[in-house]
Amino acid sequence: MRETIIDGVNGILVPKRRPEALGRALSRMLEKPEWARTLGERARAYVVEKWNWERAVERVETCLAEVANGAKAGSRRLEFEGTP
Repeated sequence: MRETIIDGVNGILVPKRRPEALGRALSRMLEKPEWARTLGERARAYVVEKWNWERAVERVETCLAEVANGAKAGSRRLEFEGTP
């Protein structure tokens, strides 16, 4: 999820296996519903912009072209625009 969530902007990141951190994040969203709604709206806008089929096809085509042109398969991770 780190590729998609920008902590405090379009979501909240919590550490793995830390239920108390998850509980605090959920409580914060329940206490501030407008803020939670804003996070949700920003998350949707980000996903619509960055993760659509046209962009996915472009990335796959680029990867396939690189492989066809002699790039070693798996030598490079597909980079997603906006990924930290």
